[in-house]
Amino acid sequence: MILHTLNKAPSNNALDHQLYEAIDANDSVLLIEDGAYQLLSADFLVAEGHWSLVAKNIYALRPDVEARGISANIERVDLVDYPQFVALSAKHQNVISWY
Repeated sequence: MILHTLNKAPSNNALDHQLYEAIDANDSVLLIEDGAYQLLSADFLVAEGHWSLVAKNIYALRPDVEARGISANIERVDLVDYPQFVALSAKHQNVISWY
């Protein structure tokens, strides 16, 4: 069980594809920094071959989402604060940063 932290916007197609190839159905993804823009991607939660359809859990760091003016009501995405980020990191066996 891995927590993948993603801090890049969806315009980085190669990174999204690499994450899709690496992610497992038991893994979670935490969107941080510009990764919050993934929530606005046309591929998010709908496109075949997108990592968001594989991840067991998807989280987004609330301060980063709010700082970018993104709606907080997004299906399948749980917003977390910094203490919850730390708890997620401790809960998962490994943390991999995608940047």
